[in-house]
Amino acid sequence: VSIEIKTWPSSDRAVEFIRSTIAIDMIASPRGTGWTEPEQIHDYFDRARERGVTGCQITVAFGGMNMQQFLVELKAWKKALYERPGTYRVCHSVDDIRRAHREGQTAVIWMNQTVEPLDADPENVLVLRELGISSMLLAYNDRYRAADGCIVPLNESDGGLSAHGAEIVRAMHRYGVVLDLSHCSPRTCAEAGALTASEFPGTPWIYTHSLPRGVHPDCYRNISDEQIRACADAGGVICPTFTGWMMDPVFPEQVAPEHCVAVIDYIAKLVGVEHVGIASDDMFTVAPVAEFSASHPELYDDGGWMNAAFARGATTCGEMSKILPAVVDGLLEAGYGENDIAGIVGGNLLRVFEQVWR
Repeated sequence: VSIEIKTWPSSDRAVEFIRSTIAIDMIASPRGTGWTEPEQIHDYFDRARERGVTGCQITVAFGGMNMQQFLVELKAWKKALYERPGTYRVCHSVDDIRRAHREGQTAVIWMNQTVEPLDADPENVLVLRELGISSMLLAYNDRYRAADGCIVPLNESDGGLSAHGAEIVRAMHRYGVVLDLSHCSPRTCAEAGALTASEFPGTPWIYTHSLPRGVHPDCYRNISDEQIRACADAGGVICPTFTGWMMDPVFPEQVAPEHCVAVIDYIAKLVGVEHVGIASDDMFTVAPVAEFSASHPELYDDGGWMNAAFARGATTCGEMSKILPAVVDGLLEAGYGENDIAGIVGGNLLRVFEQVWR
């Protein structure tokens, strides 16, 4: 989705700014869909490091993957990273991220876009945290044991968070895994947020890759102002994703820096700049993504919405190494100061990680 896009022109000031601060991306990129050979990973993160991107939240498992499938995916990623000793640092703490930044390494922050690897045992949250999982979302689009995803309300009533899901949320907060509500249904988000506020007051949660409906109202994956405010009220961070099909049909061509600035600015004005992050949700190249979505209709039962957006040309996203410096220029032109921008590109997420991780 990103290797096809151009590198956007930017100022030397913006490039040096990113190199001097901590910038954290988020990518989807499952093995076999986003990447097939380790060299794809190395080339991608070589570009990111050269442009100053410190690290990335990397999806290991998603959808209905169980614990065994999660371990297979984690092993594949780790084998790829071990080909380049000293290049990557798997991060278990914020200090690890800061050390990676100082030493010019890529900070690897494992995440899951599912809680299915728990194999129905909430106490397995502790196991996943020990393996480095930093955050998990409760439902990937569809209905799962824990909760309903954002596609469910398109086809039937929104069941929200189950009793089993509530136990998972409690275990996540207990063991220091960040609650991510991207891909979840509105009722799931409301109920998981309310449980957190009631039983774990002061604990923030996040949207790792979600766009505001206030800018892009058509896509079911995007979140409402009410959802954004609830996350901010909890002290959390909303990371708008630089993903074309979720912006379509407003921006049906290549995702450009001004599109990214627009969604950042919207959230910042709504709830404050301290609650905004960034995410590419990158999957490297679109061909296997389109093939995967077409062959897994149970994960994307959206009436053909996403594939129709692909067909209209919304196939790109903003690869951080190619777009972030130009986004920084855009934010500077919009009146944001360097301290605020440092928070947006990474500092705000670091605050949440520091509060939650054990």
